[in-house]
Amino acid sequence: MKINDEGLGLIKLFEGLSLKAYQDVAGIWTIGYGHIKDAKPGQTITESEAEALLRGDLKDAEQAVERLVKAPIKENEFSALVSLVFNIGESAFAHSTTLKRLNKGEREEAAAAIELWIKATIDGKLRPVLGLVRRRAAEKALFLKPGAAQGRERELEHEHGPDSGLIPSESAGATKSLGQSRTIKGAATTAISGAAATATGIAPQVTEHQPLVQQVLDFANAHANELLIALGALVFLASLYVIYARIDDWLSGKR
Repeated sequence: MKINDEGLGLIKLFEGLSLKAYQDVAGIWTIGYGHIKDAKPGQTITESEAEALLRGDLKDAEQAVERLVKAPIKENEFSALVSLVFNIGESAFAHSTTLKRLNKGEREEAAAAIELWIKATIDGKLRPVLGLVRRRAAEKALFLKPGAAQGRERELEHEHGPDSGLIPSESAGATKSLGQSRTIKGAATTAISGAAATATGIAPQVTEHQPLVQQVLDFANAHANELLIALGALVFLASLYVIYARIDDWLSGKR
């Protein structure tokens, strides 16, 4: 079984595309959709070449899902799991609650367990990463999306081996470093861009109403005495009303 177009598009979206080789945060030369094998300084490729490299890189993830998942599986489920394995590594997936629950036929629970893989080690601490939160949500949605079975939908062959169960902190044990994923690299950029966009959106509104605000302030400064007198008169009238109401209550026997 091969990853479908929707799963491939999901991976492309979160890995990002670079047609020129660059060094990632770990100093590893990378090109295309996160391809690191044989990438070298000064290398350039076309978009079609980048897709070919990606499909080659995905073969290991596809074979891992084929080998480890013992329950019958549909193409959307398969494709979502290939994306997950490509991001976290085969070893981590092999010990995951996602795999354990799926092999028990617990599809809803398996889908929910995909969203446990949202943390990465940043500055020595395991922290949730927005890019991973979004990627896991997309993978879960694809996993649960109805679709016809593809090719040979496999029957349960034997019981899966023991699994210690996945907890969120286990995401640090992935064989493929999440820190090298462009999903994570894009998270910081996304946060900064979002803040900048918010500030940019608010600024014009403040600027638009600034003349009106300034006019109000100028009027208040120019008529400060009159405003104070008017305010005092209002307070005096309010006091008289309260006194009148109390007297009226007293005369009516409503003490």
